Amino acid sequence: MRTKSIVFVLCFVLIVSIASCKKIEGDADKTPEVTPVVTAEPTDTPVVTPTPEPTEKPTPPPTIEPGTGKYAEGIVDEENGIMFYLDKEDPSILSPLRINPGSSASIQFFPTTTFDRIHIRFCTWTQVSGHEVEIALYRWMGTYDATLMSEPIFTKQYADYPDNYWMEVVLDQEYEDGEYLVDIVNISDATHVGIWTSLEENNMQRTYSGGFVYEEGVAQFAIGYTKTPNKKYGPLSDPGI
Repeated sequence: MRTKSIVFVLCFVLIVSIASCKKIEGDADKTPEVTPVVTAEPTDTPVVTPTPEPTEKPTPPPTIEPGTGKYAEGIVDEENGIMFYLDKEDPSILSPLRINPGSSASIQFFPTTTFDRIHIRFCTWTQVSGHEVEIALYRWMGTYDATLMSEPIFTKQYADYPDNYWMEVVLDQEYEDGEYLVDIVNISDATHVGIWTSLEENNMQRTYSGGFVYEEGVAQFAIGYTKTPNKKYGPLSDPGI
């Protein structure tokens, strides 16, 4: 009886061993599953933003040809000049135009014959010192901005002049007829720098303040002619601003 039990146990172990081996062989024969690799679709070609074309600076309009003398409509006196005021001088309608430190006031004008000086009336609110201005003369270059970007043909500085002063600016030479701009810059820290203006507009000159046309009137300003023309002022170009 004991012998039969032993034989039974051995047979059982043998059967289990054979079954295990077959399972291992079966598992070894199986092809391992491969996880498919998904290739990403290529993205669209990036859109290249075109470089903008450089903006061309507008060409200033042509200037009126200087030196022709035609706008004088003849010369009355070749030997003697005059001082001609380009404003309606009336003290009852005058007003000061302040020029802050670093800012400017400008006057566009067209003398019709040769000139060698200009006259500007300054105000200082009773102050007699601490102020200084630079006066620059430019040939008109088609627009206000283009003119100030060009080189001045004359500059001079003045300081500590009295109030209500008619300043005579003697130029370095005699200049021909044509269109010009005079620019008055406050180069001091003083806040009492200004020019007198007439509150009546006219077509003999154009006044600017801080880079814009001054709409309230025109500067008290005069041209020192070296001859006496029939017509004392010429046409003004558009400021272009």
